[in-house]
Amino acid sequence: MENTGLATFGMGCFWCGQKSLSHIDGVRSTRVGYMGGTTDGPTYEAVCAGGTGHFEVVEVQYDAEKLSFHELLEAFWASHNPAAVREGNGDSGSRYGSVIFFHTEEQRVQAEESKRRLRASGRVRGRITTLVLPASRFWVAEDQHQCYIDKLDR
Repeated sequence: MENTGLATFGMGCFWCGQKSLSHIDGVRSTRVGYMGGTTDGPTYEAVCAGGTGHFEVVEVQYDAEKLSFHELLEAFWASHNPAAVREGNGDSGSRYGSVIFFHTEEQRVQAEESKRRLRASGRVRGRITTLVLPASRFWVAEDQHQCYIDKLDR
């Protein structure tokens, strides 16, 4: 698709992250999965057990003519506590870290600047622990984890 952007965020539990990002006008699709680890073919059980180094993430494909990466960053910051160390929505563990995986140098610059602005704003209590890292291979999570919260709402 022409003018499709790609963004990948970790913001605690990927179920909640997918729910908060998938309903934004301009988002074409979301998938949950794993990024940033050291093992190939991670499973939910392996990531939960620890030792793989993966984060639970949401991959977002968006219409870059309707929605900017900057706007997605604002939604990212608003949807979780970036000062929480490795936890999300009552869960804890290394996989729940706050992270922005950048796919381009422009995304890296925007992510770092957005993080600086948030820190300077004083809106977040505590130290912002969000990492800004280069995107690596995205491993799609098992089918039962896709749109999980929407399945519960049915």
